Amino acid sequence: MNVYPPDSSTPLRGDLIVRLVLRTDLTPVPATVELTVRQTEETQKLLTEGAVIRVGSEQVAFTLVKVQHADESGPVGGAHVQGDRLLSTNSATGLLASCEPMARPLGRAVIRERTTLGAIYRACGAQARIDGDFTAPQFSAFVGMTPSFEVAKVLQEEAGALVYDAGRIGFRRLAELRDARASQAVRGEATERLASAFLERQAIPFGISTSPSNAFVTGRRGVARRAAYRPRADVRLLNNLGTALVMSRKLRNALSPEINAGVRIDVDDEPHIVITAAHVLAWEQPGRQETYSLYWLGELST
Repeated sequence: MNVYPPDSSTPLRGDLIVRLVLRTDLTPVPATVELTVRQTEETQKLLTEGAVIRVGSEQVAFTLVKVQHADESGPVGGAHVQGDRLLSTNSATGLLASCEPMARPLGRAVIRERTTLGAIYRACGAQARIDGDFTAPQFSAFVGMTPSFEVAKVLQEEAGALVYDAGRIGFRRLAELRDARASQAVRGEATERLASAFLERQAIPFGISTSPSNAFVTGRRGVARRAAYRPRADVRLLNNLGTALVMSRKLRNALSPEINAGVRIDVDDEPHIVITAAHVLAWEQPGRQETYSLYWLGELST
């Protein structure tokens, strides 16, 4: 997986890269990259906050939002052991460039009614094109607020998520992700169990509202959960508020960069959705490359 420095068509030399993690999530900024490189004059100049690097065969652009040099992080944070050598390293974290403005506090308010999610992104300064776009009834993010948090609320109200795949961003409903064809099937013994029904009930609410006639309106209520009041909400929206992916398992697999967040993986014949996928390439030992993928899997709770 190549890394292209800013304004360069030549990838960074492989011997300079110590660790590379390409991560996708079901979030308003659906892809990030984490890079650790040997400290040289070349990497010191290339890795600066705000710089745009490109990663992978598709040369996906990421804006660096955090850069840590060895002399800034101290002897422990800026050092990396490779074999029996102690190397000085630089580390950087980048957000998907087309969505990066969504993670910055707003300098002006963005208030929209009955507009598409793509239009909301553009109003916040992002340049993302969203496949399968939908119309949000209402969106408001005021000065100083981070718009990605408000977009997450809009996505929850639609019981959906943004899925990043092959350089494209698309909106998918959680039920669609569950009903899609599974990319692979594994046994439960191959995964690490993370679920807690107790914590799930604390985190996922059932919705309550009132109708124009002052009657109570409630969403689905299978088991006892905490209640959340939402004014002027219909049954569809209240049901969506209680629809979420509950992280239940963690799976380590061979490097599979084609499997990203939003893909279905069956565990013991039960559908699970990848909430976070992290593809790792590490050169921890001289001449030895370690590659693997980590998946955090969730089950749909309604």
